[in-house]
Amino acid sequence: MAAQLMTPKGDELKRCAESFFDDFSARGWRDSKGIPLADWKPAARKYARSWATNNVQHGRQQGPSGRKDANAGRRYE
Repeated sequence: MAAQLMTPKGDELKRCAESFFDDFSARGWRDSKGIPLADWKPAARKYARSWATNNVQHGRQQGPSGRKDANAGRRYE
């Protein structure tokens, strides 16, 4: 059986796109090795696949900022 390709959809796609733009803008549109991106589209596809694997497939809940709440599920008494 072939592996199913997961991609973000709907509101999840918007959060993924915003996160991609924020991450690569902060890095000066360079890859993880510091080389400038020649084309952003392959990087966006790879980012979306990673996003889907790490967030959608594992059912992680995210807040309105698109980031997982580090304190979710903790009780402070």
